[in-house]
Amino acid sequence: MNQERLLRRGVAVVLFVNAFLVFVLQPHISRQLLPLLGGSAEVWIVCTLFFQVALVAGYALAFAARRLPLRVSLSLHVALLLVAWLLWPMTTGDGPPPGAAPPLWTLRLLVGQLGLLVTALTATSPLLQYAYARASPTLDP
Repeated sequence: MNQERLLRRGVAVVLFVNAFLVFVLQPHISRQLLPLLGGSAEVWIVCTLFFQVALVAGYALAFAARRLPLRVSLSLHVALLLVAWLLWPMTTGDGPPPGAAPPLWTLRLLVGQLGLLVTALTATSPLLQYAYARASPTLDP
């Protein structure tokens, strides 16, 4: 019983931290891009689009990972998170080059520098919930 409680608390903490990172990252990154692009609504719209598409991609990744053995999918996911985290530091430079469309530049920047990290973060919760359900099918999550 004590081990089950510890497992449940550990999963809850990881899920909370993961959700916190995902939902804090979006406004933080968007606010970093605002001064470069003049504070227009385009920045918020493109950032929202990017994060919503990354969310769906993360869910698709978690769904596809269910077909692998549990240990393999969790190991691959942890490796993906580590690689994404190491590649994370976002550099914006001086903004878009002259003549470039700011929304396309913003989208390219977000996909290129944050796509892997955000997709991996959004895949964590469904994958961990699947692993928890497989590890203890009799427990009510």
